[in-house]
Amino acid sequence: MKGPVDVALGYVGYLEHGTPDLLGVFTANAGKGGYTIFSWIISRYYRRDFQGLPWCAVFLYAVYLEAMGKEAEKLLGKPHPGTKVLFRRLRRKGRIHGKSWMPRPGDIIFLSNFGNGKIGHVGIVVKTDEKMVYSVEGNTVDPSGLFKREDGGAVALRERVFDDPAIVCYGEIQEGSGRDD
Repeated sequence: MKGPVDVALGYVGYLEHGTPDLLGVFTANAGKGGYTIFSWIISRYYRRDFQGLPWCAVFLYAVYLEAMGKEAEKLLGKPHPGTKVLFRRLRRKGRIHGKSWMPRPGDIIFLSNFGNGKIGHVGIVVKTDEKMVYSVEGNTVDPSGLFKREDGGAVALRERVFDDPAIVCYGEIQEGSGRDD
């Protein structure tokens, strides 16, 4: 069985769809409609439909469901499209850590869309090195530039320096997974 990082990496290149057609085809029907296969994955486990909504958190929940099944609910709670809801759930469990904390693969990176410290985006940490944190994010900018933001979001591998003002905090998935410097 694949872990969350492997599942997330497998979706790199997936583009938001303009309508609910061909959701399983990565680049078909691309457009700004908020339609993704990730809401469909969630609907296989729960009676919830998040189509047409911002989908970075929907991507994250779908990845963990695909990797862990309903066991993911113990870590993240029931799927919800709100990044702040996920943050509050993890904070109640004592699993939120500041920017000085070193995340491990599978942990969650909480980001600010405008560098103002307000959470508005999430991703899954893939790896770190001495200066950078690498994450897979849904509903983000396609770094290749082939798919423009005004056309919708993409699942992409992103990299940021640790002191990037967009990074707000991290959500610990594996207990004892990181360290404070």
